[in-house]
Amino acid sequence: MNRWDYSKQFSNYHFDPTVDEDAAPHYKIIGNVGIDLYKIYQEQLLKHDLVLSGFFNRLSVQANKDDVPFTSIYDEEELKFLNLDPDHKFFYCLDANDNPTVQKIINFFGFEKYGAIFHTQKPGQLFPYHIDELPGIKNNQKISWLDEDPKWASRFEIQVLDWVPGHVWAVGNTYWKQWKAGEILWHDWRNTPHGTCNFGRSERITLQITGLCTEKTIEIINSSILSQPTKEIKCK
Repeated sequence: MNRWDYSKQFSNYHFDPTVDEDAAPHYKIIGNVGIDLYKIYQEQLLKHDLVLSGFFNRLSVQANKDDVPFTSIYDEEELKFLNLDPDHKFFYCLDANDNPTVQKIINFFGFEKYGAIFHTQKPGQLFPYHIDELPGIKNNQKISWLDEDPKWASRFEIQVLDWVPGHVWAVGNTYWKQWKAGEILWHDWRNTPHGTCNFGRSERITLQITGLCTEKTIEIINSSILSQPTKEIKCK
């Protein structure tokens, strides 16, 4: 079984490509952190190396451990199905956990167990359409309490730079585009398929924060109103 078929069986997404989701996307824009994340990214480059990330090393890089994710066997079959090289890399990873400003953002979201990492997707790199499994947050357990109650884990994607043509972020049957630096996206990790690629002329850099939720986290997610202008959430 490949990764797509494995994850799809746990999802309640409709998987109907004819459904128009542009007006009601399967994601929420939470707000804007109001922080110069590119400056923080440059600070982290002085402390850590950029590490190429693919199915077989990205979780160990994020968690700074050598555990083999339980998804590995499905990931391997996924790469075969897609006719991609077994060592296909999606993006570069840069550790962000030890940055004090990033820690303030994490605290704002109210996360308990968490991981923060910058993703740098260079021109030509892609991460095929997939559904998240979060082995790191699930303690690498194939069957976890989070599968029964997935609302208690969340992932926020925060853009470091303004959107430019060629930076592609697909969520369900639509696309997140024309974002501003600092903008935050949330989607339902257990159910919503998504993928990214970069066929632009510059790097796409995203700060990804994943963690176990508290009531504060869930309140932030539920209070988001899609129709309102992107608001600064004051993580400073």
